[in-house]
Amino acid sequence: MGGWVRPARVDGTRTVLSQDAGTARAFTLGLTPAGSRPAWSFSVGGARVAGGLPEAGDWAYVLGQYDAETGTVRLYVNGREVGEETAAVPVAGEGDFQIGRARGVQGYRDRWQGEIGDVRAFDRIVVPGELTALATRTALRVGHWALDSAPGGLSPETGGGVPLKLGAGAPRSSASTTTPATSSTRTASRTGRWRATGTSASTASRATRPPTRPSWTRPAATPSAPASGSPTTLRPGR
Repeated sequence: MGGWVRPARVDGTRTVLSQDAGTARAFTLGLTPAGSRPAWSFSVGGARVAGGLPEAGDWAYVLGQYDAETGTVRLYVNGREVGEETAAVPVAGEGDFQIGRARGVQGYRDRWQGEIGDVRAFDRIVVPGELTALATRTALRVGHWALDSAPGGLSPETGGGVPLKLGAGAPRSSASTTTPATSSTRTASRTGRWRATGTSASTASRATRPPTRPSWTRPAATPSAPASGSPTTLRPGR
């Protein structure tokens, strides 16, 4: 099982995924202290494999895998194996699948601080090519706005999609303007937040891999609400 994670804190033990087994856990995937620094961790039964270096604010794709044929557990971070393959004896887990917390004797604990997205649980081994695809995906463009006109404060989407609503005072180019207006390329992460960099037009992409060390800003312009029945293609961050 695995998913995209972005820890806000890396102190202590933090759980991304787990499964209840009575008052304990059948497995846990998350991060744990490793000496003087944190490390990604995957445990099954009493066995644990740990490695990598989680950093607060950084996105990572983390996947833990148990191989029933070899009786071992492995841990992958951003498509690469970390730590050492470890022998494990699984514990029967018939309880609930948990996201962001783990079961303990006194209740749930080790709660995740940060963001979690695109969680997947497999009933088989994830092959290397599939693992690489999960950890490295290309962006898909979902909209483009030239920003050279904005009748009623709405910049048309060049493909006929949802127009972009410009904020008060947003600059636009015109026939008498010799310097292009400042605009942005906006890439949406899995959480719907935006990263903005200067370009001559505004292109929005749905990033299927969150960036490492992102610098997030609130957009100066956001898409207007679509007509009834039309899909919403873009969302501003919180």
